[in-house]
Amino acid sequence: MSQSPFQLVSQNGAAARVLVAADEPEYVFRAAEDLAGDVEKITGVRPALMRGGEPAPGDVFISTAPRGEWEAFDVAVDEGGVLRIAGSDPRGTMFGIYAFLDEILGVDPLAFWNDAPYPRASSLVLDAPALHAGPPAFRFRGWFLNDEDLLTGWHDGGGRRDIDYPFYGTVIAEDVAERVAEALVRCRMNLAIPASFVNLLNPPEARLAEIFAARGVFLSQHHVEPLGTSAFTFQSYWKARGRDVPFSWTSHPREVEEVWRATARAWARFPNVVWQLGLRGVADRPMWSADPTAPDSDAGRAAVISAAMERQMEILDEIGVPREGRVATVTLWGEGAVFYERGLLRVPEGAIVVASDNGPGWKGPRATAKPRGIYYHHAIFDAGPHLAPLVPPARTAAVLCEALAAGASDYALLNVANIREFARGLDASARILRNGAAFNPAAWEERWIARHFPAEDRAAWRAVFTAYDAAPAIQPETGWPLFLDGHIRKTAIRKVFQPFERGEVPADDPSWDPFVGNKPPADLFYASIYPAFNPQPGSRAAAIAALDAQAAAFDRAADAAAPLFARLPAECRPFAYSQLLHPAVFMRDFSAWLAALLRIPALPCRALCSVPGTEVPGYAAAEALRLIDAILAREPEYCAGKWENWWRGCKKIDLRDLRRRTQNLAQQSGKAL
Repeated sequence: MSQSPFQLVSQNGAAARVLVAADEPEYVFRAAEDLAGDVEKITGVRPALMRGGEPAPGDVFISTAPRGEWEAFDVAVDEGGVLRIAGSDPRGTMFGIYAFLDEILGVDPLAFWNDAPYPRASSLVLDAPALHAGPPAFRFRGWFLNDEDLLTGWHDGGGRRDIDYPFYGTVIAEDVAERVAEALVRCRMNLAIPASFVNLLNPPEARLAEIFAARGVFLSQHHVEPLGTSAFTFQSYWKARGRDVPFSWTSHPREVEEVWRATARAWARFPNVVWQLGLRGVADRPMWSADPTAPDSDAGRAAVISAAMERQMEILDEIGVPREGRVATVTLWGEGAVFYERGLLRVPEGAIVVASDNGPGWKGPRATAKPRGIYYHHAIFDAGPHLAPLVPPARTAAVLCEALAAGASDYALLNVANIREFARGLDASARILRNGAAFNPAAWEERWIARHFPAEDRAAWRAVFTAYDAAPAIQPETGWPLFLDGHIRKTAIRKVFQPFERGEVPADDPSWDPFVGNKPPADLFYASIYPAFNPQPGSRAAAIAALDAQAAAFDRAADAAAPLFARLPAECRPFAYSQLLHPAVFMRDFSAWLAALLRIPALPCRALCSVPGTEVPGYAAAEALRLIDAILAREPEYCAGKWENWWRGCKKIDLRDLRRRTQNLAQQSGKAL
């Protein structure tokens, strides 16, 4: 006998009650509050929300039914007419709520960040709603808010940080952190590194961790913060005590271990911590780059790092973190991957070995020994992407599923920067991490397009996103992207601005080429990341050609989107603008800007000039200035409404500094005419 439809909100406007079992943790109740809030946004009617009580027919009942599985859940209407959302553990229950909102009610998990409109309906009469999910493909699934300059600059009130580094002087404001934490759990992710270089000894930063912990997720640390201690935290700790101590475990082990112990205690007050082990230097560099007492050989350096990790495990013993149930990770980023490949690095027993893609999400980890986890970059500063989403979801799926097939299913950490720019990729990756090999990129794309665009234009929008994904220029020899937005900035500074500012450009030699003679660095760390971080077009002419082609490809995507955008309902336009139109136009102009800059040193060399009239140095510089001004002129539109001040903290790409240097160069070129 078939059941009657479940009336979450009936046609006469009556809403079902939502009951949460009395013994559920607070984070489950908060998810139930999100359920009630979403129903109200959809229908205008808010269900009554209660903690405890016995469910009656027509109620929604949320409770955990332990069955020994990790984060599994079921959603179904029972024979008594109660819609039950039941997890195998409390996080499973929470994720069952968010799956119901996503899969049944059609609420985009990232709606706040991607500007997707909520569905609208006068009633919610659901025909046999049912969901079942077993344990996720990856056990720990996390976001790392790294290079989070836009998040820290967006809203005031986050508090100050005592850090000797130009990008992280403020803490993410609490209301912003709440939005990020909510999006994290809506995507059914269960772990967060809530900022770069987190110092829990600083109350505003501790508050940041508390916000994420309140959502029931695990907390962890960046690979440069073993036990929660970065070089900056170490410096602040001893500065507050009136001492200037070198950050060196080889020369000052007692002082380093004192800070490890202090930060570990600060982290240990949270119920769910994934401990990072390792030994690195200042910022995201090897320990020997800031420690003259470190060994000179690879074997010696790896031995010091190995011993430090063992000592960190002992410190966790000393402060009372039991070995049983302890979760620790060792992230093989940069030099760590090379040491591990060579068998030089000893990982403490039981620690999860995490292999990194070591670049902007294009390729899988390089570690040959079997890792148990993966660190993957949707965003990565200095190599891009940062201000534009540039890793196709299909490529993300290939890398993450390759890691899964290799057995790296214990842990997956996604570097997500400032969230907003990467919402499309984050939607896909969250589903990959839950569904594993069952994830189908084409089917996901079809569903994602269908959710956000009118039926009559879906095929056209799919083609536009395909064109956008294919626009970045790729170096054939390495397979790495040549000119993502981070590459563009770095290339402009190193190959154009600095040579001009230092007087290194021969005034009478138009054949001078800043790309000729580049060699990989000798330092092991820089060599390990060199292919992904340093574009190698081979020559300036090749670089200009690649940038021209890339700019044209992004222009075609933007042109194809423009008439589709004009036909969208008004409520759908912010989504399409932020997810495709703005990044396409930004990358078009940013690519063309660098191409214009690269034309300046060689002029008047007509062989490199594809645009009539650009044989004049002043013209190329003026064109570069026009393009950077065009990018900044779109800031008010991209940063409007709730996004006001979104680019206020733009210190990584730093468009205004690039504009200043472009203007200086234009003025110099004009004087040379």
